[in-house]
Amino acid sequence: EYRVEMHVDYEPGDHPILFSVSSSGKELRPWQAYADYILTGGFVLYGLCANNFVVDKVFEPRTSSDMATFDPESAGAAGKKDLHLGYTCVCQP
Repeated sequence: EYRVEMHVDYEPGDHPILFSVSSSGKELRPWQAYADYILTGGFVLYGLCANNFVVDKVFEPRTSSDMATFDPESAGAAGKKDLHLGYTCVCQP
């Protein structure tokens, strides 16, 4: 099991999505080996796990069984500019 945390900055300007991946308090690097994301044209952010792992717990509402789904655009429009999103991944049964 490991934990993926994403930091999304909705302040004006260009800001990358920052990732942190850890297991039992230890950072896992490079994060790209453990997590991936898709940001759609509709500004929906999907968090993904590595091969043979599936999303377990999401720290926001989840709409898909194999991805963590977030709506950062709505949060930004509601005045939340500094988003900390996350999910955990477990080995696929």
